[in-house]
Amino acid sequence: EVNALLKAWPKKIANKIKRSAARKASKVVQTEAKKNVPVDTGLLKKLIKVRKHPKLKRGQIGFHVTVSPSELMDKSNKRYPYYMAVEYGAIHMEGIAFMERSAEAVRPRVNRLFLEEVRKGIDAVSNQ
Repeated sequence: EVNALLKAWPKKIANKIKRSAARKASKVVQTEAKKNVPVDTGLLKKLIKVRKHPKLKRGQIGFHVTVSPSELMDKSNKRYPYYMAVEYGAIHMEGIAFMERSAEAVRPRVNRLFLEEVRKGIDAVSNQ
């Protein structure tokens, strides 16, 4: 449906509209993940970010909600997989899967928001 709406527009404008809509939709997942994350020190909650998906080919658009690993360091400045242990579990700890549950909980709302934002973007470009 999105591609049909954007077919009439030049690729550069269509991609700008899709990128903006995808980022706004990803923010919904980020907000839900921040509500569901277990809080001890609050660092994990603070590090939940929306990022451009790193493995996309040129011209593709996508974002993902992730935990920024650069700030998850132990005292010796080595990265440690704290987020992975909380999400998926460890030897003596069951995973909580807060990110996965958050994404599933808001999936219909995210899809609806993405489509609404694409329509808003088309209207904004049409009115210029």
